[in-house]
Amino acid sequence: MDDRYFVPEALRSDLPVLLDVRSPGCGACGVLEPIIVSLAGTFQGQVKVAEMNAGEAGATAARLGVMGTPTVLFFKGRREVGRVVGLVGQRCLREVIQSQLLETGAANGAGS
Repeated sequence: MDDRYFVPEALRSDLPVLLDVRSPGCGACGVLEPIIVSLAGTFQGQVKVAEMNAGEAGATAARLGVMGTPTVLFFKGRREVGRVVGLVGQRCLREVIQSQLLETGAANGAGS
């Protein structure tokens, strides 16, 4: 995703959005990628998962206040409701999804 697609893809989505902001050459971003892919499968149809290259979407990254990568942003109702900076595990991201994006909370994706 680049600057042109942020608003239509993330802010206008009917689903809550998990946005993975990454950069080329970021080792932690590479480690996080399979976790994000797994979460996309787990929450398919409930949460839209998108990826944004901070180098290609510099204006959007700056507007969002992204200071480093990886940064995972969570949007619901067209506004940011959560943010995780740095490399974290699947359990942490799942908890943010359940508590901030999904109204039914722990009933979705229970278990690790």
